Amino acid sequence: MDRALGSEAPVDFTCELPKAVWIVALPARQVSAESLRKAGLPEDVALGLSERDPIQAELSAVEELEPDPPPPGFPNHRSRNFRVEHNVTKIEISALAVVSTKKFVMTVKRSAPTTVALVALSEQRE
Repeated sequence: MDRALGSEAPVDFTCELPKAVWIVALPARQVSAESLRKAGLPEDVALGLSERDPIQAELSAVEELEPDPPPPGFPNHRSRNFRVEHNVTKIEISALAVVSTKKFVMTVKRSAPTTVALVALSEQRE
């Protein structure tokens, strides 16, 4: 982030992960489950993130895990499992942003002498 603090222009940071996940930029305010669902997150994850406590700016990674086997007598029942990693950040996040990818770009810009704000979160095209 030092690079962004020393620049007047927006700065891009490219991140590549071993596999595709949802990257969720959450502002330091309540975000509704409906907003998270509309952004493309599964219902279980959207509900959990909407009820986070304490509420603070976060960059979260959501990974879908292998489903549980169906219970006896319910061969068509599928249970989705997710792992959510919360990372509290000092980056100012003014609005919810979500991407589902393994390679993404986070664009930030200095918003005050010692503060960096998220400008965009986008999927990096191969």
